[in-house]
Amino acid sequence: GEVYTVSLELLLHAVWRKRGLAIFNRSYQSMPDSAAFRGFSESQAVKLRQLLVDEKPVSIASIPEIDEWTSGALFEAFAQAGVETDRVPTAPLRGQESEAGAPWALGDGCAFQDSDFERAMIVAGHAAASLDNAVRYSQAKAKAFVDDVTELHNARYLHHQIEHELRRAERYRDPMSILFLDLDHFKQVNDAAGHLVGSRALKDLGRVLSACVREVDTVARYG
Repeated sequence: GEVYTVSLELLLHAVWRKRGLAIFNRSYQSMPDSAAFRGFSESQAVKLRQLLVDEKPVSIASIPEIDEWTSGALFEAFAQAGVETDRVPTAPLRGQESEAGAPWALGDGCAFQDSDFERAMIVAGHAAASLDNAVRYSQAKAKAFVDDVTELHNARYLHHQIEHELRRAERYRDPMSILFLDLDHFKQVNDAAGHLVGSRALKDLGRVLSACVREVDTVARYG
């Protein structure tokens, strides 16, 4: 999220404008779409978020590399939010998978020059590289807490989550439960059928346990 916010601020600085917004289509770890705003009143920002994120999300995939908009759904949203503008250049950013976003700078009655688009392209290039790095870092961080065999969380993540749940239980004075399960005679499965079959059994068990708990619960392979 910071990549989009910072890229919006850099774009506004590069083209000497004060108002702009960034919309991100989030996919990684099922994060919701979101938006950032600069130079708008609070009521305008709330209305634009409602229109562009909640009701009619903007498709970043349909935006060319660098373009200047003068009409369309974006301007309809501006009109409904009471925002006056005549032209809006955009510099879309695309990361791995469907992680993508686009910052827009509002024209505010002044025409954009070729030099403005050149600077916008430089900002977009650096921001896209930063987005790729951020996605790779997030994926690597997530894998550090995942067990390779079962694809459940590992013991490292479990220890972290236990500390978090203990603090939350103390804060809200709620009970907290931890259930440990041990597979009887699992060594016999490995000895008789081989470790590949044993790993498959662990993975199948992980799926069963994951289907038996709520989304807020944690299932992990401890050992």
